[in-house]
Amino acid sequence: MTGYLGNARIRLQFDIGVGDAITPPPELTDFPVLLNGPVPKLKAYPMATTIAEKSEVMVTRGIINSRLKDFYDLWLLSELFDHDYAILRLAIRNTFERRKVPMPTDMPESWTPEFAANPLKATQWAAFLRKNKTVAAPEDFSVVAERISKFLVPVFFPSEKTPGKWIAAQGWE
Repeated sequence: MTGYLGNARIRLQFDIGVGDAITPPPELTDFPVLLNGPVPKLKAYPMATTIAEKSEVMVTRGIINSRLKDFYDLWLLSELFDHDYAILRLAIRNTFERRKVPMPTDMPESWTPEFAANPLKATQWAAFLRKNKTVAAPEDFSVVAERISKFLVPVFFPSEKTPGKWIAAQGWE
């Protein structure tokens, strides 16, 4: 979609999902504005659903997954925001069920140390960073992959003591 501010053209991109398992329900979110004025509100996917959908792709695609933006998105969501364990777990279960994908019983390839150290993934990650000029992300793909694993593995494979909340600055508590 193209918008105009005076003579300036501004390109907007929206992703629209149909038939997805949205858990919890969509949230009203403030759309960021550059100028003073009313802040538009949009109905948006909750972060838990975004995390669930991206993690499902990582589980099902494994090493053939070339969607490095999903890795960036999950890394960023784990770096900047706190998350509730129970809500994440429910969103993941609902997404897998809706997509008719069984929950993994073994460690997904995308969250293993071997995957994090894979030279092809490092090359793809470097290309992703160059293309997107993403300066806020680590240059080393293994740092990103290890962070995602630390974030998601306890949700997929809970221990006897389930975590309560992911704190962005420290991990699961």
